[in-house]
Amino acid sequence: MTEISQIPVRPCDPVVLMVDDDYVTRKLVSISLGKSGISVISLEDSLEILKKAREIQPDLIMLDQMMPGKSGMDALSELKAEVDLQKIPVVIMSAKSQRADIQRCLDNGAADYLVKPVSMKELEHRLLQHIPGFQN
Repeated sequence: MTEISQIPVRPCDPVVLMVDDDYVTRKLVSISLGKSGISVISLEDSLEILKKAREIQPDLIMLDQMMPGKSGMDALSELKAEVDLQKIPVVIMSAKSQRADIQRCLDNGAADYLVKPVSMKELEHRLLQHIPGFQN
């Protein structure tokens, strides 16, 4: 299921594709980033991530690590294997805080890794570091 942020989208707004199985997390992130001028398109699972990423060419992709079906790590590997998508920064957001889990994601191409729970202020700050040229 795809949800589009309730915040109006302007053509110049950066777009984040967010994949997280938790509805509340998707909603909070969409509202918080929307207030900063970032449009969020969200999916509740990663099964259609390649199709949606090709379609919208987001400025950044945010993935939950632990999801039913296809894990964030599997989705990350698929994204990085696609020539037309591999340069899009991918940020993992997960409750997994083990150093080995974090390092594995970074080694496989994640631009950053955030441990849940994360404050919306920190989330915004860290994501903005990976969206070239965006200033809110």
